[in-house]
Amino acid sequence: MKSTLQDLIILFSVIFAISLLATCKREENPIIQNNNWQTIYQDSTVFMSQIRFLDKNTGFVLATNSVPIDSLRGRQFVFKTSDAGKTWTKFACGFPTVRDGARMVAPINANTLIGAGYNIFKSIDSGLNWSNLNPTYVGSGFFSIYIKDSLNWVLADGNSITRTSNGGTTWKVVLTTEFPAPFSLFSFPSDMVGYATGGATNDSYSFGFLAKTLDGGQSWVVLNPGPWSSDNKSFPDVFTIQFLTEQIGFIFTDDGKLYKTLDGASTWSLIYDKKESAYTRSYFLSEDVGYFSEMNKIYCTGDGGKTWVVDGTISLIPSDGDIIDLFFLKSGSGYAITRDSKIIKKNN
Repeated sequence: MKSTLQDLIILFSVIFAISLLATCKREENPIIQNNNWQTIYQDSTVFMSQIRFLDKNTGFVLATNSVPIDSLRGRQFVFKTSDAGKTWTKFACGFPTVRDGARMVAPINANTLIGAGYNIFKSIDSGLNWSNLNPTYVGSGFFSIYIKDSLNWVLADGNSITRTSNGGTTWKVVLTTEFPAPFSLFSFPSDMVGYATGGATNDSYSFGFLAKTLDGGQSWVVLNPGPWSSDNKSFPDVFTIQFLTEQIGFIFTDDGKLYKTLDGASTWSLIYDKKESAYTRSYFLSEDVGYFSEMNKIYCTGDGGKTWVVDGTISLIPSDGDIIDLFFLKSGSGYAITRDSKIIKKNN
């Protein structure tokens, strides 16, 4: 009997210790609600601005040194993972001049990256060294890039769209507009059909524009879709655009509205209204399942965007835990980066 009592005491002690350890781990985890997202990496010496994955294992994060320096190397960094975020390697980027840098990067393969900034740059060693592909370029800079393959790229070049079919050796402007704002986002649901949008918002006005290609970016047409055209209004300024198919797509506008099209952007229907304007990143895995981030929260929908629930909340201690960028794989695994330089992950 004494031995049985001792065994029970030991068993309860072990259970208590395990539960206490689990509680401590939950408290240390910056996700304090729902626990669907977990911190997998942090580097407080940089400001992370973009996260992209090439496949389920290989991903890249673009970051800037938190302390401005006047040097050819170390002003920007690329973090790379080859094991789905378990480990990350930090590369101090080396650009041709101190004025060079990238607003965003797009992977071609596990080692080759294209960087878009005030010019177009290429790295063949995972972001360590960069070469300028178009040193004679004079313009406002590139704000987005779509990589079809190693040779064919489409770039948002200020208020124009530029294309190369030979990996950056030569360039051709395929669309020029008079809009007083740059193109900033692409969505290509197929090799041939793509969409580009841009716009601007300030205290006195907000406007946007939308263009479409049917030939892989060789030519573009500026659209005037409904319902805005019927009200004599411009297309809205948008935070995100994503087409799941050539016909079905979503946009999140600057004023917090989610719209959906079923006819290739000819007409759009209001699906959801957040009733407020805040920096938003969104990603839909299907017509029904989608996510968007706002401030320090990530929301999820299972009914096509009609209703949303909180899927994760980033701790606001310190108070700079806003979500900067969001990316999902088709498998459902999601990644995000925060203002306090954390990489967080949602497993499918």
